[in-house]
Amino acid sequence: MIQPIRGKKAREEREYDKTQLREKQYGTQVHRDYAAHFFRWGFVKRFIKLGSTVLDVGCGQDKSLAKILSPSLSTIPKLYVGIDLNTLSESFNPAWAKWFEQFNFVERYNELVKIYKSFEVVVCLEVIEHMTRENGLRLLRGLFECCAKDGLVILSTPVFDGKAARNHVHEWMIIELQKALVETGFMIIGRFGTFASHQKSFLLVLSIHEREIYDKLLTYYSHDVVSCFLAPLHPDQSRNNVWLCQKPILGYKPHKH
Repeated sequence: MIQPIRGKKAREEREYDKTQLREKQYGTQVHRDYAAHFFRWGFVKRFIKLGSTVLDVGCGQDKSLAKILSPSLSTIPKLYVGIDLNTLSESFNPAWAKWFEQFNFVERYNELVKIYKSFEVVVCLEVIEHMTRENGLRLLRGLFECCAKDGLVILSTPVFDGKAARNHVHEWMIIELQKALVETGFMIIGRFGTFASHQKSFLLVLSIHEREIYDKLLTYYSHDVVSCFLAPLHPDQSRNNVWLCQKPILGYKPHKH
């Protein structure tokens, strides 16, 4: 059970938080956060082709992204490396995957660079909010160093809206994370909302046509489902964003965090 964390100072004093959404906990109910996880994996899948090299930072104990890739021969990577601070399940171990459990990427990413050089696709979903801001900047540096030139980094995290989740150490504001990504050296090529709260601030930005679609969808889908459908079009008003970044081939000047 997640224990309540009192106040921002208490959250920031923790180095890392290791909680996560689990299949056995949320996979059996309709929940917007877990639904958004599923849709993120589908988004990531389109960038992974047969023969790709993939690094999944914070792959999770359920190894969910690797499971999503495995049924289709067209998305089987040449190499998939999954790492996590937690121990990992032994029930799913395809031949094309390598696993590093209880591995602190922030402190040890150079070990991966030494072994594998770089990866064409680097994935980091719902991780950066579970560490201090200082460690988050180190995480971005590690993602950059592990990414091949012209490679992609796909990062997702909540948008800080004045009230962070109890199990999040530091939630980032959009402009704050944008600045950090650019200073790290990334070129931001896309940003999408993953789910939005059913509240006036989101509904007010919908066009008349979008609001009609939204209301029609609600005649069948629950709010937890509909909250994921139009969020990609309105990332600024969404509770969570996916950032699609590229490591440029030329023109990078290192910035020390």
